[in-house]
Amino acid sequence: MGHGYTSTALAALMLAVATPVIAQSSDSVRRFDIAAGPLERTLPAFGRQSGLQILYPSALVAGRQSPAVSGDYTPEAALQLMLRDSGLTYRQSRPTVFVLVDPSVRAENDQTTELEEVVVTGTYLRGADSTSPVTIVTQADVDRQGRGTVAETLAAMPQNFTGAAHEGSTNTGADRSGRNVGSATGVNLRGLGADATLVLVNGRRVAGTGNAGDFADISNIPSSAISRADVLLDGASALYGADAVGGVVNIILKSRFEGAETRIRVGGTSDGGAEEILFSHAGGLDWGSGSLVAAYEYHDRSELRGADRDATADADLRRLGGTDHRLLTAAPGNIVRLDAATATYLPLFAIPTGQTGVGLTPGDFVAGRINRTNQLEGQWFLPRQERQSLFLAARQSLPAGFSIDGDVRYTERDFFLNTSADAGVFTVTRANPYFVSPNGSASHDIAYSWINDLGPGRSEGRTESLGGALGVSGEIVGWNVSAYASGAQETTSRRLSNRVQTTFLQEALGARADIPTTPFTTAANGFFNPFGAPAANSAAILAHIGSGYTDTDWASTVASFNVKVDGTIIELPGGPTRAAFGLDFRAEQFETGGESFLSGTAPRVTAPVSYERDVSSVFAELRIPIVGPDNARAGIERLELSLAGRVEDHERVGSTGNPKVGLLFGPTPDLVLRASWGTSFRAPSLRELQSAYWPAPVG
Repeated sequence: MGHGYTSTALAALMLAVATPVIAQSSDSVRRFDIAAGPLERTLPAFGRQSGLQILYPSALVAGRQSPAVSGDYTPEAALQLMLRDSGLTYRQSRPTVFVLVDPSVRAENDQTTELEEVVVTGTYLRGADSTSPVTIVTQADVDRQGRGTVAETLAAMPQNFTGAAHEGSTNTGADRSGRNVGSATGVNLRGLGADATLVLVNGRRVAGTGNAGDFADISNIPSSAISRADVLLDGASALYGADAVGGVVNIILKSRFEGAETRIRVGGTSDGGAEEILFSHAGGLDWGSGSLVAAYEYHDRSELRGADRDATADADLRRLGGTDHRLLTAAPGNIVRLDAATATYLPLFAIPTGQTGVGLTPGDFVAGRINRTNQLEGQWFLPRQERQSLFLAARQSLPAGFSIDGDVRYTERDFFLNTSADAGVFTVTRANPYFVSPNGSASHDIAYSWINDLGPGRSEGRTESLGGALGVSGEIVGWNVSAYASGAQETTSRRLSNRVQTTFLQEALGARADIPTTPFTTAANGFFNPFGAPAANSAAILAHIGSGYTDTDWASTVASFNVKVDGTIIELPGGPTRAAFGLDFRAEQFETGGESFLSGTAPRVTAPVSYERDVSSVFAELRIPIVGPDNARAGIERLELSLAGRVEDHERVGSTGNPKVGLLFGPTPDLVLRASWGTSFRAPSLRELQSAYWPAPVG
């Protein structure tokens, strides 16, 4: 995993890149000390020592050697020496950018492959490096760590505190908000919250997920389509706007690929569970002036059951030196009373074990004892997931040095999870034929778990993600100009089932009359017996009581338009002073609806709601080279000042301005120190804008 100030390895266009430590003139004399060896190794060394960008397809330099270069040369002269016997030459596309070519191939093909400068996440200036640390994750990093997807690799980063925005938190109690309804995988840099980490695809925003639509699901981005992922480990609202508080994850998709690649992965865990298979196939065509890339990916992973791990098999952790976390909502249950002073239930009698709930006497109940049941029984801690993804990208050069590019991606992901069994407190009266009171009361509250009657609850659903973008870029009077329009939508549908229907429970307990709209009657089907361990309740009774469910749909949509220009303002002794300016506009929408049948005699439809807002912003970035190669001195090889700012207006929220100041200091050619200061902000989600504020203690 590469850190920091270079964009080495595979760049955005599947190119090998020798990335500079500092962009500088190609005619200034520098000291070079490069040993002889393969070009794959010597070219990156040349990039670091020359301060130039050297762009080349990886296959072009494979197997080619270069001689040693030692002494004082201009970068161009040193490059000529390195390529002298390699059969390669170069062309200069910009003052600080050289592209390697094979003259023999060019003679056979009049079409020229267009290679672009690398744009590093953390700056809008082409060829510049970020003043904040950037970690780069490539497919090689995924393979080296033995992981299946880029999402898994990002989740394992030490800077990523997965927290609630991870599928593993959905059923472990870590996500008390219940926000991750679709078992998604987000990024939570620095532990500030997944809604405080901005996720981009090719520098463009994606639709949110969860019950507030306020974080991005990176598992819905096909790994076979990803070239690399840049992780900016610093607040960046001055550049990217809202939500970039903990940092930014910019996922760069493939746009040039020649040939075909198939990947098959079969894996599992040493202790069992979470077995997976991943199949992906990517193919591409490159005709010099344009390219086409298509990819398909299938991923299937089985569940991880709580029983598969000793630490999660039982809530009683005394066997591991911990404490007993089992609850008093148990099977068999406990007779309890409500303490009004503390608003908690206090146990009075334990329902005896080892009996069917028939023929009990008051003396059978045990005072002072508490029944406890393992509430983790039957739970899965990772859901069963099946995902299919499609990706298509194309680009084409246009006249006058412009180019157009676009991409479309679609993912559908199905998930299934066994959750904790329903548990709670209900009242039983003498109307129930099985009722027995240990103290002569006419009714009792029973703290009860349905694990033996209904088993664990079920959570299942589907997430669909669709996104795409169309952009155009080129150069006008020496300035780089780019504009794009993008859109994305993510929908999640989830059903929670095998839940207690409380109205039907009252009917089966005899606490209310038979409901005429259902075929169930206590005369024909009998009463529910809550006093057994377990009782022999019929399948009809349990099916009636366990028919509760909740269906919910969420949809998040974002549409964006952006235009940006960057170029050189003035030449200073330290080098060119460069600037970038831009406008950004996006429209956001969040919709939700569904129905619930946890109580009442008919399903209750949740009225669909839709929230919308527009966000507009202007931004600027300035890079001032105070000390560069032409005025460097001992101990100060490089000194650059970076200034950035963004003003963003959120409809119905207000406007905010966020600056950022950065400094790059290179005391030697091989050492760069970075410092930055700035402000960032998280805008309230559309769901939060419509929610009442309820202060409450957090335990």
